[in-house]
Amino acid sequence: MKRDLKIFGIGGHNCKSVVEKVEILLDGELDKETECQLIKEINKCPSCLEHYAIDDAFKKFVKNKIDRKNCTKDLKDEILNKIKHIDTESEDAIEP
Repeated sequence: MKRDLKIFGIGGHNCKSVVEKVEILLDGELDKETECQLIKEINKCPSCLEHYAIDDAFKKFVKNKIDRKNCTKDLKDEILNKIKHIDTESEDAIEP
């Protein structure tokens, strides 16, 4: 699914830059200060907020499905890495 992203959203922030950091935020890999700043940026723009909500829902869906199947940690990691790889490829396709 191709999502059109504005280069600059409401308030002059860079939607592409914000969206690129959403996965890192959802994975809990940001320090608290950076996380707070990014959440403020996401909340400024409906497009960024929608992207965040979609990614968050998808990650929760996948996690729920994986947990229900009682998969090994290695299998979970492999699946999540493949999803990240697919997400990276789709982001590359969005670039002008």
